[in-house]
Formats: sequence, C-alpha cells, structure tokens
Amino acid sequence: RSLQIAGLVERLKQSRGPFVLTGDLNAPPEAPEMGTLLAAELFRMCGDGAACTHRYMRQRIDYVFADPGWTTCAYQVIRSGPSDHWPVMVELHRTLNGVDRPPIPARPHPLAPSPRGEGERDPSSPSPLGEGWGEVDPV
Repeated sequence: RSLQIAGLVERLKQSRGPFVLTGDLNAPPEAPEMGTLLAAELFRMCGDGAACTHRYMRQRIDYVFADPGWTTCAYQVIRSGPSDHWPVMVELHRTLNGVDRPPIPARPHPLAPSPRGEGERDPSSPSPLGEGWGEVDPV
C-alpha cells in the first residue's frame, strides 16, 4: 500500500486541474499510509473523518478527497445497500479564480434514507439494483 500511496501522491502533484479523489482505500484514517497521503497536503478529506463506511468493520475505509478549491457543502454515509461498504455522498462547491460557482445540487441517492424511515426508498421508484433484485435489507 505504501508504494501505491507514493505513486498516487506523485501523480496528483503533476495534476494541473481541479480534482476529486474517491475510493475504497481499505485503511482507517489512523493507518500509516493514510498519514502519508494526507501529509502531502494536496487535498483535504471531505466529511467526518470518524464516519463509519464499512458495515462490519465499523470503520471509515472509503473516502472522498478534494483539492483545496473545493468546499464540502454536504456529506452523508448512506447506511443501506447490498454491499459491505456503505455509499458516501458528498456535495461540493467550487471557487475558481476567486469567483464562487454555485454548487451543483446533489441528486438524492436511490438508497438514501427518506422521510418514510431509515433506509426505505420510494416504493414507486425502480430498484437501483435492477429488475428482480427486490428490496434492500437496511442495516
């Protein structure tokens, strides 16, 4: 992992444009490789560093990072779905050349909690998993 992180840092240092980095890094925030990644000071972690993104390990191992031109407007771990990793949804706002750009409104994730209750989706909407998958068992 350390070699992969070093390669990623070098690649991002060469980036000329704005970027957002997302991924399942399989490492909690206190892991040494995460320290190396964050010490590069190329971006910041979006959202709550202590948020749990893995349903069984009860740790954050899935991330969204953004370069300093981005501001996190909203962050949510959607505790629903068929995977052992919960989706992470982030709404970002970008400032370019000192000019604020309005945030692009986030579309609700099909498995996001609704007013009906935690993890329930609108029964009139098609299953996000495709036909025949039925309902998702929320955790």
